[in-house]
Amino acid sequence: MITVDFWRNRLGRKIVMLMIAVSALFSVGAAGIQLYLSYERDRARAFSAFDVVETSFRDGLERALWEFNFRQVEALLNGIFTKQDIVYLKLDAETGQSWQRGSADAPELTLWEFTLSYQGQSSTPSPVGVLTAGLSLEFVRARIWTQFRELVLTNFIKTMLASVAMLFIFDRLAARHLRSIAMQSGQEWLDTDDGVVIDRPRKGLPDELDDIVQSLNHARDRVRGAHDQLSIRLEELARLNEKLADANREQAEFTYAISHDLKSPTNTVRMLLRELRHETQDNRNDESAEIFDDLETTVARMGQLVEDVLAYSRSVGENMTVEPVDLNEEVQAILQDLSGDIAAAGAQVELGTLPVVAGSRMQLRILMQNLISNAVKFRDPSRAAVIRIDSEPEQPGCVAVHVHDNGIGIDPEFHAQIFGLFKRLHAHGTYPGSGIGLTVCQRIVSNHNGSIEVSSKSGEGSTFTIVLPEDRS
Repeated sequence: MITVDFWRNRLGRKIVMLMIAVSALFSVGAAGIQLYLSYERDRARAFSAFDVVETSFRDGLERALWEFNFRQVEALLNGIFTKQDIVYLKLDAETGQSWQRGSADAPELTLWEFTLSYQGQSSTPSPVGVLTAGLSLEFVRARIWTQFRELVLTNFIKTMLASVAMLFIFDRLAARHLRSIAMQSGQEWLDTDDGVVIDRPRKGLPDELDDIVQSLNHARDRVRGAHDQLSIRLEELARLNEKLADANREQAEFTYAISHDLKSPTNTVRMLLRELRHETQDNRNDESAEIFDDLETTVARMGQLVEDVLAYSRSVGENMTVEPVDLNEEVQAILQDLSGDIAAAGAQVELGTLPVVAGSRMQLRILMQNLISNAVKFRDPSRAAVIRIDSEPEQPGCVAVHVHDNGIGIDPEFHAQIFGLFKRLHAHGTYPGSGIGLTVCQRIVSNHNGSIEVSSKSGEGSTFTIVLPEDRS
């Protein structure tokens, strides 16, 4: 029984179409060769009509013309004209009489002249007339085209019937089993204990379908084993990730608590140091005054370090509130806050158009403030400081923000080192700071699924490039 699935056999339809195309190609080629040979035979047979006139009608016409038996001449001409491919006849007698059959305007006409003469009792033949016969191959070509159409039609019908039969056979022997394999190899196949099976009688040696089923079942076993191992590994990673998150959170909380607890004693030490300096100002010599200066510098550095550690702890493990942040507004506010430092350094700030990104407003402000502060701090005293802040599209969905300066620059061998915690390239007396600022920048950029890198050479200024996604999701 031919089912609907049989007619929906896509692979079988492709095979049938290929079979029809190939068969049509070969049929046309074979028919062409066959018809060419048939055309040559028919053409030779058509031209043999001239030989028939020569052998069968010539003597009769010569005798009839010699004897003035014009009725016989008419009969003989009619006999010649009945030949299928003879389409024109003209007989001109020596007596001036003329007979004609057909038209000399027939297409593709081939003319042949026969000079007629009669010898009779004399030793010298006497001319009696000229017979002109015209032969056309139009009928030959018409027969050939008729045969061509018949051959093509019969071959097409034969191919169609054979293709339908082949499609049915292919569906019964292969396609229905392939559909069954595909249905059994769905998503739920990995979750069941049953392998792929095909419903057909077991006869003879295994074939390609059996090989496919066996390979699929082996692959299923391997995938299930790998899936089980992956599930175990994922559970382990989830536990480790949870522990790591707890450790990061505890470390951030611990760092914040320690830094916060250190902030109050540091402020107290600074206050007591000022009181002590005030109380002893009358009994203080130059050496003690220098000691007080060093103490105040050290305490101030300690306070800055505590503030930086607090900033770093706030950037680690924070559950950020993501919102649209206009970097133009944030940078304008930062420049306002740093206006005193910028004026004191005699720096010129050039601000381009900055993008709106998704992220933590507080963290992004800390990021930009650190980079601008560094550009002001690490200026080259031999030239006026110029700082340029701009942006450009980086790749689909991302923007790049650049902070350029013409400061002292950074040697390429230290580019990776500057992002390390407490890493400094200069003495405290030359450029103050704790060495945490760029570490905080890197942490903030990481929190926003972005990247930060520096392009710089010693003495040639620096360019910090931050790549941020426009949509953090």
